[in-house]
Amino acid sequence: MAEEFEEITHCQMCDAEFQVGRQRNEGIYIPHYHLSVCQRCYDCNKAGWSPLYEQKLIVHCKEHHIRLPDRNKLGLLPVD
Repeated sequence: MAEEFEEITHCQMCDAEFQVGRQRNEGIYIPHYHLSVCQRCYDCNKAGWSPLYEQKLIVHCKEHHIRLPDRNKLGLLPVD
């Protein structure tokens, strides 16, 4: 039987721990930003990144040479 893979990692936005693996995946990988975030951060920011996290996201994008997308109708940076 295949060995089960489970890992504890940290949300790149709120720094909360979450588990990823075959049996349990409590996070979301956002390809455009090359970010792994906890399910809570993803769900709470579906309408766009909260100003609480926006500066952290901008710094991350600059460090990784990621182009920021256009803001949405609410004036927020989109999550996906």
